[in-house]
Amino acid sequence: MKKNSLLSLALFGLTSWAVAQNEQEKSKILRETNVAELQQFSRQWKEKQLAEKKKALELAHRNGWQVFISMPNGTFAELQRVDERGKPVYYVTQGNLAAAQTTRADRLWTGGSMGLNLNGQGMIVGEWDGGPVRSTHQEFGTRVTQKDGVTFASGSASSMGYRHATHVAGTLIASGVTANAKGMAHQATLWANEWNNDKSEMASQASQGLILSNHSYGYRSDLLSQWQFGFYDAEAADWDQIAVNAPFYTIVKAAGNDRGAGYNPGGVFGTTGYNLITGSATSKNVLVVAAVSAVTNYTGPSSVTMSSFSSWGPTDDGRIKPDISGCGVNLNSSTSTSNTAYEIMSGTSMASPNVTGSLVLIQQHYKNLNAGQFMRSATLRGLVIHTADEAGANPGPDYAYGWGLLNAQKAVQTITNRGTSAIIDERTLNNATTYTLNVVASGSGPLEVTIAWNDPKGTPLASGTLNSTSPRLVNDLDVRVTQGSSTFFPWRLDPASPASAATKGDNIRDNVEKITIDAPVAGATYTITVSHKGTLSGSAQPYSLIVTGINVGGGTPPPSCAVPSSLTTSAITASSATLNWGAVSGASNYDVRVKPTSSSTWTNYTAVTGTSLNVTGLTASTTYEWQIRANCSGSSSAYSGSVNFTTSAASVSWCASNGSNNSYEWIDLVRLGSINRTSGRETGGYVNTGLSTNLVRGTTYTINFSAGFSSTAYTEYWKIWIDWNRDGDFLDAGEQIVNGTSSSSATLSASFTVPTTAVLGNTRMRVSMSDASQNSCGSFSYGEVEDYTINVVSSSARMLTTASEFDETNFEANVYPNPVIKGNLVKIELPNEVGSVNVQIFDMSGRVVKQSIFEGTNYEINTSEFSKGIYIIQMASEKGKTTKKLVVD
Repeated sequence: MKKNSLLSLALFGLTSWAVAQNEQEKSKILRETNVAELQQFSRQWKEKQLAEKKKALELAHRNGWQVFISMPNGTFAELQRVDERGKPVYYVTQGNLAAAQTTRADRLWTGGSMGLNLNGQGMIVGEWDGGPVRSTHQEFGTRVTQKDGVTFASGSASSMGYRHATHVAGTLIASGVTANAKGMAHQATLWANEWNNDKSEMASQASQGLILSNHSYGYRSDLLSQWQFGFYDAEAADWDQIAVNAPFYTIVKAAGNDRGAGYNPGGVFGTTGYNLITGSATSKNVLVVAAVSAVTNYTGPSSVTMSSFSSWGPTDDGRIKPDISGCGVNLNSSTSTSNTAYEIMSGTSMASPNVTGSLVLIQQHYKNLNAGQFMRSATLRGLVIHTADEAGANPGPDYAYGWGLLNAQKAVQTITNRGTSAIIDERTLNNATTYTLNVVASGSGPLEVTIAWNDPKGTPLASGTLNSTSPRLVNDLDVRVTQGSSTFFPWRLDPASPASAATKGDNIRDNVEKITIDAPVAGATYTITVSHKGTLSGSAQPYSLIVTGINVGGGTPPPSCAVPSSLTTSAITASSATLNWGAVSGASNYDVRVKPTSSSTWTNYTAVTGTSLNVTGLTASTTYEWQIRANCSGSSSAYSGSVNFTTSAASVSWCASNGSNNSYEWIDLVRLGSINRTSGRETGGYVNTGLSTNLVRGTTYTINFSAGFSSTAYTEYWKIWIDWNRDGDFLDAGEQIVNGTSSSSATLSASFTVPTTAVLGNTRMRVSMSDASQNSCGSFSYGEVEDYTINVVSSSARMLTTASEFDETNFEANVYPNPVIKGNLVKIELPNEVGSVNVQIFDMSGRVVKQSIFEGTNYEINTSEFSKGIYIIQMASEKGKTTKKLVVD
C-alpha cells in the first residue's frame, strides 16, 4: 500500500528477531552486546518519547490537529511528536508467494529446489507497526505474541493500522493456510509491537538478544520541508547508536512511497525523483528496502521492474540508499478484519517484510552450519549486498534499486561454500593498521570482495541545512584488490549526478564497499587490503569481509578471535578494581579499556597477558564500565559488551570528641528514620553506635532527642551535625542541623532538609550534648557524644525500596543466606527455564555496584567487596525480571 509522508513513519516492516533460540546461542550474542548501554538508552528514550507524545497530544487538542488519520491513498498515520519548527510529526504506514519467489526464499523451504529445510522453525521474529496484530488469524496459530501488551480492540479491526500490522505479520510468518499468502518464515514465532515508543523497545529487546527487526513506517512527507529529504537527523543517529551497541541486531526499514507524489520537487541538486529518503531510513547501519514488482523468473537486470512509488535516494551526503530491493507490489496477505480475511496491498511496507523474512532464513542457515552462532548484522548486510542480483540499467549500485534484488538462494549458497570457494570473515581493524589477505581466483566467475561495518553514529547537521554533502561517515574503511601492477577499486556513486552509472574509485561515503573483478585470471593470486583513513573513533572498528570467486584450498582463513567472556569485577576499592575474564583459545594477549560511564573517553590497557588486570588511579564513588577484546595471530576480536562497577567511597576519618564526665548527664534518646536508640551512660563519654538510616536528597526530616540525668536536671547545650559533603569535618555551611539548649529530660525535636547536593553514600552524624557550648571536635567537661551513620540516597533509590518494586516479579529467585556476614558468599538459585540472566546490584544511593550476565540456575556473589548495608538485586531475562533485597552485616 502506498504511503503518504507527513512527517510520519509509514508502516513498512516487521521486526524479525532471529534471536538465539536457546540459551547457549543467546549467550553468544550477548557476549558482544553492550547490554548496559542499550538498557540505559531504552530508559532514556522511553521517557523522552512519552514526554514528546504528551506534548504533541496537548498541542493537537489546542490546534485541532488529528491524532489518527486515514489517508486518501489508504495509508494510516498517527501523531508522534512535534519537530523543531513546532509542526506535527506523524508516523505513516507504507501480498506473498510471488514475494518468496522474488527473493528466492521459496527455494530454501522444505521441498524447495535447494534441498534445505529452512522455514523459520525455532526462530523468533518481531514487528513494529501502526497497530496490534490480529493474533487469532488462522495463519498464525499460537505463534504471535503482542510483546508490548497493546490490546487488539475488535471495534478497530478494520482500521488501517490494524490491517497493515496484520498484513506485514502475514508476509513474515503466515503458515500458508491460503497457499498464495504463505509467509517467508512460515514456521517462525512473531513478537509484535505497536510503533509508539519504538526506539526504547528496540534497545530493550536488542539487549535481550534481538537480531532482526523490520519497520514498515516512516515520516509523512507532505509536512516536511525540502531540507528534511535526505537529511541525517537525530532519529537516524539514534538508530545507528542502537546498531553499534547491538552488533548482531539487523534493523530493516522500508524506503517509503513518496516518488511521484510531488514532494521535494527538484530533488537533490535539481534532479527530479531522487533524494526522497527521510528520517531513520537515512541511518548508516539500517538495511533500507525498495519495492519492485514480483520477479518469478530472474534472467537478468531487465527482469526487475521498479514500482511507481518506491522512494529513491541518495541521502544528502551521497550514501547509497535504499540498500536492497524486494517485492512490494500487489502482495496478498492476512488482514485484521476477521480470522480468515486476506487483502492485497502494495508499498515498500510490503517489500520490507519480504526481505526481513528472507533474512530470517539466511540467519537460520548460518546458525545451522556454525554451531548456533549467528552472523553480525554487518556480515548479514554485507552478504545480501554482495549476493544481490543486478537490477537497473547499469552495472553496480544505483539510488533506485540500491545494490539490486535480494537473492536469498545465492546468500545461502555462499554460506554453504564458506571454506571452499567463499570467505565470510568477521574481523576488527585496529587504529593505524592494515589487513592483507592473498586469494587465488577460480576463474569460474567474477572475483568479488565486500566489506561492511556498523559505523558509529554521526553528528546531525543543524536543522534547516539543505543538501549538505559533508559525509556522515565516522570511520572510513577502504578495501583494495591488487594483482601485479593493477589495482581494483570499489563501486561508488556521484550524488551530484544521481541518475548516472556507478563508477569505481575511492568511496568516502558508504559503510559498505564492494569490488567486482569481472574477468579474473584463473589461478592468479590477488591481494586484498583493508585499511582506513584518519584516526578510528574508538581506536578500532569491527568489520565483515565477504569474498567469492576464489579457491580457498579446502580450508577457511585462520579463525577470528572469540570475544572474551565470563567477565567479572572483584577487589573493588575507592581507587582500584580487578577485572577478570576467561581465557580465549589462540589469544596471545588482550586489550582492555575502562572509562567512567559519564565519559566518552576510554583509558586503554594494551597487550595485557593473563586473564586479569588490576586497574588503579580510579575515583571514589564513581561508576565505571570496561570492555575487552582478544588479540590472536593476525586478528583481534570485537570488543565485548560493557561490564559496570562502582568504586567504594573514599575512606574518611572524623575528629574525636567526648565528654570527660557523664556521671550526671548523658544522651538518653536519638530517633531519626530507622534509628531509634535509648541508652544510658557511655564509657568514656563517646560511642560510635554503628546504627544507620537512609536520608533522601531534598527531603525534610524530624530528629528527636532527649537528655538523661542521674538526679538534678542541668542546662544542656545540644549540637547535631551531618557531614553532607563527606569531607571529614562538620564545618561546612548547612552541616549543623541542631543548635539549642534544654533544661529537662523532655523529648526535643528539630526539622532539617537534606541538601540536594549532598554526596551520595555513607557519612557521619554527630550528636553532642554538653553542659557548656561546645565544638564538633575535642573534649568537654560534662556530657556525651554519639556518632551515627547516615546513608544519603537519591529519590530514585528510595523508590527501589517500595513494596511495589518487589511485587514486580516474573520468576522466583532464592537468595541466601540473607542477611549475610560481609566476606561470605551469597547464592542465587533460579528456575531452569529462566536462561541467560542480567544481574545488577544497587546500593541504596542507586549506584550499580556489580553487574554481570550468567547462564544456568546458580550464581554466587562474593560480598567481600561490599560495604555493610542494604542492597537491591535486580535480575532480568527474556522470561521477565525479579527484584530482591540483600542485607550485608
